[in-house]
Amino acid sequence: MEQAIQQRDTLAEQSRQREEKDRAAREVAQLRNFCVTQDGNKAIAALDAFLKKHPQTFAIQELQSLRAELIAKRDRNARIQNILLGSLSLLGALFILSILKSLLFKKRRTTIGSLPGIDKLDKAKFTDPLSLTAQDSQARVKNKTARIPIPDNQDLTR
Repeated sequence: MEQAIQQRDTLAEQSRQREEKDRAAREVAQLRNFCVTQDGNKAIAALDAFLKKHPQTFAIQELQSLRAELIAKRDRNARIQNILLGSLSLLGALFILSILKSLLFKKRRTTIGSLPGIDKLDKAKFTDPLSLTAQDSQARVKNKTARIPIPDNQDLTR
């Protein structure tokens, strides 16, 4: 009779241990799935809570490595985000500086005075060829006044 009771107790203990292992395996599988589908911070918090509650679980190394991967991924994403934010800030600052430079430091326009010797030109003899009509132009060709006269030697020495 004692042997039957002892055998029943060992069978009950074995079934309890199997149920515990199965439950732990289901919890670990759910936790893995949760870590894959959820936000990194939530998954890290869930892993921390599970590891604190079950420090002797059979998959402790796997869960710790999963936690380390999630932390590394979170840190990498934070670094990338900081780099992108810095780059965009730099580009924005350069864009604003280029706009301010064009507004504040306008180019000075140099004014060109009259051409040298233009004041000595006899304006009565000068006619703008662009203002001539076709008839005026043909008349100048017939009279042989269409050519520009060669300057005298006196004009060259001045």
